[in-house]
Amino acid sequence: MLNPRQQKVVQLISDFIRNPSGESINYGTILIQAGYSETTSKKPHLVLKSKEVQTAIQDELSDENLDMQVKIQHAFLINQFGNLSVKAKAIDMYYKLTGKYQAEKIDVAQDREISEALEKIGKLLP
Repeated sequence: MLNPRQQKVVQLISDFIRNPSGESINYGTILIQAGYSETTSKKPHLVLKSKEVQTAIQDELSDENLDMQVKIQHAFLINQFGNLSVKAKAIDMYYKLTGKYQAEKIDVAQDREISEALEKIGKLLP
């Protein structure tokens, strides 16, 4: 169960992602706005790494409308020239918070071929 400050953090992150205002904001600022101390705001991972907070953020951002809003923002980013940084950060934050970044794929078969080739070369050298 989230405490009131954690609930406020989740709400502020959701609001920022859903309605990018064009201003830059960081997690420390969000924590201060949620009522955390200056000291805690300098170490946001203390709050954001909590399983309860991560689950609440994922639940808050899981609706299909948000995916559509992100797609619209992507299209807007492609077609505009101003304030790219803030909007790109908001979209990046969405992907990070929802775990939608895809892990790097490694072609194991290709690695095996390279290993075999190096092994053969190693046998040829004295």
